[in-house]
Amino acid sequence: VEFLPVYNCGGEGHRGARKAVQHLSNRYYTDKNVHCRNCNKIGHLSKNCPEPKVSSTQCTAACTLSPCFLCGTTGHLAIECPNKHCNNCGLPGHLYGSCSERAYWQKQCHRCGMTGHFYDVSIALCFLRL
Repeated sequence: VEFLPVYNCGGEGHRGARKAVQHLSNRYYTDKNVHCRNCNKIGHLSKNCPEPKVSSTQCTAACTLSPCFLCGTTGHLAIECPNKHCNNCGLPGHLYGSCSERAYWQKQCHRCGMTGHFYDVSIALCFLRL
């Protein structure tokens, strides 16, 4: 393994910051087929885009063309998806941070012993799960 001179001390025989920086620049800047999600042009990433940054509330050309990965419709990004659901309880209308429900995998019915629901579901639904 060949080492470059170390950035801080100029010595050799151990890794330094300069080697890591050179590796990152090779990794991220050699492929000119990268696609910018800010201006929808090829050749650079959105973090290096010369165009003004588009706020997350504005829909760019990228979000009008590609569907939202949460609901499959176009016209918005996943961060603004109107069909978001809670990652804790799985219900729509709120998100994980404001969820007051117990996670569905932590719910246990005292009637049938199954997980995923509480005793308050109807008897028919409870025993249908058995």
